[in-house]
Amino acid sequence: MEKENPADWKKLGYCLLFAILLAGVMIIYFELRPPQTEHVVMWSSDSDYQFAVDAPYDGDNFGAGDYYFYQDNVTAPGKAKAWGIYVSEKLSNDESELSDMQYIGVVGTAENKEVNINIPKGKYVYVKHRGGKDFEGSLEIELTPQ
Repeated sequence: MEKENPADWKKLGYCLLFAILLAGVMIIYFELRPPQTEHVVMWSSDSDYQFAVDAPYDGDNFGAGDYYFYQDNVTAPGKAKAWGIYVSEKLSNDESELSDMQYIGVVGTAENKEVNINIPKGKYVYVKHRGGKDFEGSLEIELTPQ
C-alpha cells in the first residue's frame, strides 16, 4: 500500500485557490470596466435622418446612453454641412411638429460645432439637414451605452 503524499494535496489546494482568485478578478474587471463607446451612425446625405432610442420604430433603433454628435470629412471648412438635432417623446414625420423645446443644438457648420447629450429610452431623435447640396461633410454619432 502506497503512502499518500501530503504535498500533493497542498499543491492542489494552491491551484484551486489561484483559479478562484483569477475568476474573481475577471468578474470584477468585466463588471466594473467603463462601457465601450461605439460608432453608430455616419450620415452624409443631404436628406434628414431619424432614429429611435429603445422605442417602437421601423428604422434604426439604438440603446439609451450618452450620444456624441460631431462632423467629419470636411476638406473646405467654408463648405461644411450642418444638422439640427431634435429629441422628442413621440414619433413624428412632420417637421412642423418639432418645437423649440425639443431642439438640442446644431452640429457642423464652419465652426465645427458638436453636441453631447444623454438620451434615455423611449425617445426619438431627428436630424434635420441644413445647408445647400454643394456642402460637404458627414454627421458622425457615437454612443456610450448606460
